[in-house]
Amino acid sequence: MSLPPSRARQDVLHESPWARWVARPMPDSDERYFCCELFDYSTIVPFLPNGNTLVVEQYRPAVRSHSLEWPGGLVDSELDPKQTALAELNEETGWIAESCQSLGSFHSDSGRLDNQCHIFVCQALKRSQPWSPESGLAVIEKSPAEIEADIANGSFRNAIHVLAWHLAKGHAQANSAS
Repeated sequence: MSLPPSRARQDVLHESPWARWVARPMPDSDERYFCCELFDYSTIVPFLPNGNTLVVEQYRPAVRSHSLEWPGGLVDSELDPKQTALAELNEETGWIAESCQSLGSFHSDSGRLDNQCHIFVCQALKRSQPWSPESGLAVIEKSPAEIEADIANGSFRNAIHVLAWHLAKGHAQANSAS
């Protein structure tokens, strides 16, 4: 997996299979702006038949702590964002959803990053057989009230994932009202 060729006139400062650090010229200026090109990312908020959700917990070296998150992963050239979300749901939680709805695509940090996060919501329909959890990843079933409490107390703190929760909650409420 590698990033596509650079999309703009820029100086490549460092490149890895996952990211490219670049200096781009500023419009109408001799100054350069430093940013990072990354793969797009998909995340999915799965609702179980009982109304609860599934989160994953894993260690994130960038923030030097464990993080509660929705299932998700990088969108590479093999799958589109929706396919990525459904595949990550199955890989990370062992649950399968036949379909999901897009809740939108958002820049994760338009000040430094050029990627987008694609957010989906689904009803997780059944357990995948056989399935074994990824090493270092815990799957936790939580009620909507527990998610709200985790956000309020700061234990669920990834901004894009908090946005995903609020969008999914609004989507679920709109669908239950109709």
